[in-house]
Amino acid sequence: MTLTGRRARWVVGGLIASLALNLFVAGIFLSGVLMRPGGHDRGIHRLLHDMPEPQRDAVKTAFEARRPELRQRLMALKDARGELKAVIRATPMASPEALEEALARLAARDREMQDLTSDLVVEGWRRAAAGPR
Repeated sequence: MTLTGRRARWVVGGLIASLALNLFVAGIFLSGVLMRPGGHDRGIHRLLHDMPEPQRDAVKTAFEARRPELRQRLMALKDARGELKAVIRATPMASPEALEEALARLAARDREMQDLTSDLVVEGWRRAAAGPR
């Protein structure tokens, strides 16, 4: 069967549009996989990568020693994000106060996580500066 005329143009146009849409969706997917937004964990890995080996090892040791606390804080942060998402998606719309409270909880959990990770980096750095014991 051979397509000619107007019908052929529609088919070719549809195929081109389909290809363009598939490439667009693939691009979005790949950008999400290859360029994930950095979280706490990813930021720490980047920071560790830039450190000289003695400091890197000491900081890793500090993190390993407090792994349960880090995990607990990370879970609290994820829970706060989930709570905010629930408030944003609530039907009927949540009150401005509920949104404000959810944002405040998220900010507090984020600050706790940042404070702990900062403390652990400094603790490890101090160990490395003190030298082997």
